[in-house]
Amino acid sequence: MRNLQQAYLTLVKTEKDYRTLLNFSATIAGALGILLVLTAGPLNQMVVGQILGADPELRLYLRLSLGACAIFPFFYGGTSLLRGWFAGADQTTKLSRATIAKCCFLALVWWPLVHFQLPLSGIAIAVGCSFLLKFLKHRTFIS
Repeated sequence: MRNLQQAYLTLVKTEKDYRTLLNFSATIAGALGILLVLTAGPLNQMVVGQILGADPELRLYLRLSLGACAIFPFFYGGTSLLRGWFAGADQTTKLSRATIAKCCFLALVWWPLVHFQLPLSGIAIAVGCSFLLKFLKHRTFIS
């Protein structure tokens, strides 16, 4: 998924090229998402329990957060394609502002997360922060 930015810069010349790369990204993200949902659901005992050796309590604790991560490949692929578009359109200033905003946000939430115990798992917090960052980044810097 990370190489989609380079693929965009090298391969996309027309609208058809863009659609092809977008379909490829969606297909890969869908496959990864399905694997995550299967790992969180029906294959949880085999993958997380037997292969990774997690205790039953930990397996059940991770189940919801692992399933929620199924949407992440779509965000990751979309971000890589968007970065490729920005770089190709000489809009790297927006990318740098987005990176600075991400660092500031993480610096802002780091201390409270470390010093206060929330009734959520760390994975759930990370997924929630990731979704919030993606939402804020796209809402603030693209338009």
